[in-house]
Amino acid sequence: MVLVERWFGQVAEPLFSGGCFRVATLAEFDSKPGPVREAIAEDRRNWLALLAAEIRRAQEQGHMGQGGAEIVAFELDAVIAAAHSARQCGDDAGVATARTIVDGLLGRTAPGSVPR
Repeated sequence: MVLVERWFGQVAEPLFSGGCFRVATLAEFDSKPGPVREAIAEDRRNWLALLAAEIRRAQEQGHMGQGGAEIVAFELDAVIAAAHSARQCGDDAGVATARTIVDGLLGRTAPGSVPR
């Protein structure tokens, strides 16, 4: 999926020195009630819905296995957010592990084949 490839590309070459704006902002404001948190929560819901829709489209075109688009969207979001955090901490092995997990979720590699 091109969307996921470009998103993961932001891990390798982030636009902002602080890494992913969404990941950093969510971590900063998820526990602080108010309009900023509500806007971030709505953006996240919209993002996951868009991602799930793209996964369903890929499934319909035969590029991915069937079912569970919302679950795969959630998993992709979680793993790529972790990859952004790993990159910010200089954890290249964590980024490589996240890439392997993403490839598995997209059906490109066997599940559990994590690089060492």
